[in-house]
Amino acid sequence: MSTATTSLVDFLIIAPLKEEREAVLAHLGNARRLPPDEQDVRVYYQADLATQLADGLAGSYRVIVTSPLGMGRVEAATATVDAIRRWQPRYVLLVGIAGGDPDEVGLGDVLIAEQFVDYELQKITDDGARLRYQTFRADPRLYGAAPVSYTHLT
Repeated sequence: MSTATTSLVDFLIIAPLKEEREAVLAHLGNARRLPPDEQDVRVYYQADLATQLADGLAGSYRVIVTSPLGMGRVEAATATVDAIRRWQPRYVLLVGIAGGDPDEVGLGDVLIAEQFVDYELQKITDDGARLRYQTFRADPRLYGAAPVSYTHLT
């Protein structure tokens, strides 16, 4: 939860598409668009999400939502760096790039992947393109904090 000495916000959410951003904002309910800043051209939305822990302690999380100015890795990286520099979030979430069964999940639902794979690395040789990839495991604390169960897909 927010503490002024360690972070300006708890969660920074990067939503690449307008539809994805609007779905996140609808789930947050009380988000408001922030006025522009002289040093940052991006549009940000802020919401305070009330929480109550199992022991009855109440608090809130401060959430910032933004979108890159365009599509692609460079735009996403630039938006993320700018937002981290400005807001100093405790956690960063990228939403909108997962898929699922439309009968089971809807726009704005949160899906937590067990691993992330970067497929963009490749080497072009005389024999053609060779795909090289790197796999990153998700933080297991993410699963422990999830309020609902998930189906393991293989």
